[in-house]
Amino acid sequence: MALTDTLVTFYTEKISDRIGTGGEVIMTAIVRYVNAALAAVAGHAPAAHKDSHVDGTDDIRDATNTQKGLATAAHIVELEAATVGVDTNAADIDIVEATLDCIETDILNLRIRSDAEALLEETGGTITSVLGSEVTVYRNNAPAGVFIPESVRITVTANTAGETITIREYYRNESGGGLLIHDWRTYVGAFDVEAIIVKLDKTRFGVEVTLALVAGTPRNYPWEAFMQV
Repeated sequence: MALTDTLVTFYTEKISDRIGTGGEVIMTAIVRYVNAALAAVAGHAPAAHKDSHVDGTDDIRDATNTQKGLATAAHIVELEAATVGVDTNAADIDIVEATLDCIETDILNLRIRSDAEALLEETGGTITSVLGSEVTVYRNNAPAGVFIPESVRITVTANTAGETITIREYYRNESGGGLLIHDWRTYVGAFDVEAIIVKLDKTRFGVEVTLALVAGTPRNYPWEAFMQV
């Protein structure tokens, strides 16, 4: 191993350009020194030393979950223990996969059924009766589609022997049409029960429940309505 003639000529010219005469002499000395150094190391490949990394002389650090390194004997024991008993039988694997497919199908069907089921919502408030007039208790005047109200519950504990009230139930049967009376009932005096429940039917174009004070003193009537959405 030695410097090639091309390299020697190249660097000789570079040195001569910088320092003038004498560059060739300096380069000759440099070449002699470098060639001697290359000859001294020629044929001396690194000695085999892999054992020194595992015999305590120059060990590579152990691997952890936060640093790189070599797996330890303990790591291998844990890995082997984790894989003992793993079933690799193709028939058994097919059975497990088929079972998982059935479970996935059942979950999907339950989700579809749950999404299709209506949710029950509630609204409510308090109305004050007006002598000789109807007061709206609950109304959905323009449903976006088929609407399924469940019921309206009106608390009547405020009634005394002097009050007479009429509760009416209306439905709109066509778009743009008026609300048509469907059912009504009049209650006279105090009640044996504390609330009246008005059962409602599904509708496409609107529904309303009213309370009219026919006789007596205006009273407050708390109410709540339930509907499917």
